[in-house]
Amino acid sequence: MSHTRGLTAVAVSTGGEVGVDVEAVRGLPALGIARRWFGDGEVRWIEEHAPAARPRALLWVWTHKEALGKVTGTGLSRGGLLRPVPLPASGVPDRGAEHPVLRETAPGAGLTSAAPAVPAGHLLCVAGGPGTGGLPVSVRRVDG
Repeated sequence: MSHTRGLTAVAVSTGGEVGVDVEAVRGLPALGIARRWFGDGEVRWIEEHAPAARPRALLWVWTHKEALGKVTGTGLSRGGLLRPVPLPASGVPDRGAEHPVLRETAPGAGLTSAAPAVPAGHLLCVAGGPGTGGLPVSVRRVDG
């Protein structure tokens, strides 16, 4: 389970362990945070974005690390902040995937992730443990 301003996310699976993180996109000192907590490749990837897009890029990385940390049980501690995450070659998508599938984060890692579509102004990552590769991710909106 994860929550942020205006949105709560819950991940449930019968196919293996899952974790989830959701963040509201907001103004952040993205490069400062990235340089302090992330690996060099992720810092460079965030730097490649226009200044106005860097907070969104930072949160893309953060949601993946947080969701993967929930699957492994380490959170962001014990190496979780340095765990590599998949970085989209074309930058952070404007919107997550409409029909996402859990895909390996790194060959042989036994971990998967997907970034489903969510309401504008938010980023969401669902991560899975061993055996979750290829599982579809569905998002259901519940108001009230």
